Amino acid sequence: MGNSKQLLAASLGALISLAGGFVQLPACGRIAGPLAKKTCSTGPSILGPRSYTLQGSHVTHLRRRNQLQATPEDLADAQRPLARPPLAVDAPGEGAGLSVAATPEEDSVAPKKRWKIFSREHDTEIASMAIPSYTAVLLDPIATLIDVTFIGRLPESTLSLAGVGISNTILNYFSFLFFFMVVTTTTTVAQALAKTSSTLSNASMQSDEDRGNVTRAGQAEGSRIIAGSILCSLVMGIASASLSWIFAPQLVALIGSSRSADAASFAIAYMRNKCLGIPAMLVFFSVIGAFRGYRDLKTPLIGNVFSAIAKVAFGYVFLFQLGLGVGGAGLADALARYLSLSVLISLLVRSGRLRLRDLLEVPSSNLVAELVTPGGALT
Repeated sequence: MGNSKQLLAASLGALISLAGGFVQLPACGRIAGPLAKKTCSTGPSILGPRSYTLQGSHVTHLRRRNQLQATPEDLADAQRPLARPPLAVDAPGEGAGLSVAATPEEDSVAPKKRWKIFSREHDTEIASMAIPSYTAVLLDPIATLIDVTFIGRLPESTLSLAGVGISNTILNYFSFLFFFMVVTTTTTVAQALAKTSSTLSNASMQSDEDRGNVTRAGQAEGSRIIAGSILCSLVMGIASASLSWIFAPQLVALIGSSRSADAASFAIAYMRNKCLGIPAMLVFFSVIGAFRGYRDLKTPLIGNVFSAIAKVAFGYVFLFQLGLGVGGAGLADALARYLSLSVLISLLVRSGRLRLRDLLEVPSSNLVAELVTPGGALT
């Protein structure tokens, strides 16, 4: 048993010596400080009459029978600066094991882990694109909430709100169905601009005239794609609005129930006025995709702000000033969409990203297929 203890203590001492620590095993097995000035003669040592003072690779073997006293050489070695905190070994029965004590100097200089915001390469760019998008998404529900508050103040508010709920269930389907125009327009415009950028980066493009010609060619291609997307959205929007207007009674009867029969007339009035804005909504999708293809997500936010403000303003005038009822709320929504669309198209034209003469040309079948075909998978 004694040999096992000596073997264990010798192994621990060798490991500590290799690690560059500093340990003293006095006869009583108490933790010794780095200066080792304290003597101990109480109780037997786990190493018998032998004890070791270890610092780095320096080992001093002290032979004492009853009392262990540090020599002047040991004190000189102990006063050397330590590169690591002292390691302490406890004797069996007193929580034997290794423990590391950090010095106050190390605590003061220890690095603190902090969460760094926007520390990576593309974090700022992602935030500049994400924040406007989320803000634009929040604006329409806020404007709708205010509009519903206005409708709730009408004389027949219960039936009016019921009709609005039925109509929005139908009309929201067109928004979800044709939202793919945002994605396809974005990718098509971005691919055209990427080809232009790769051409400009060619080493053979040395003269400013050549670079200017390539840039103008890229803008012309982007304008052609944007105009084709707008025309496709306009055709699909007119068709959807016509079907909604003609089949409004049948669609309301299909979505509603026998309990909502009294609200059917309110739903039809609201739906037929609001569906007039479906073409503007679909063209708005194409315009948003055009700005996103140019990596511009702040400008579409201007259109969303105009749409939300106009919707609230028109709703107040049509409901409380003109007394148009729930149908006036639908008309206010449609007019607000056309107002915001006109603002964004004017910004596209002023920036040179859209040429008005391209709107007079019929898009090619390849462009139409490139814009519309992925819609089935994306929807």
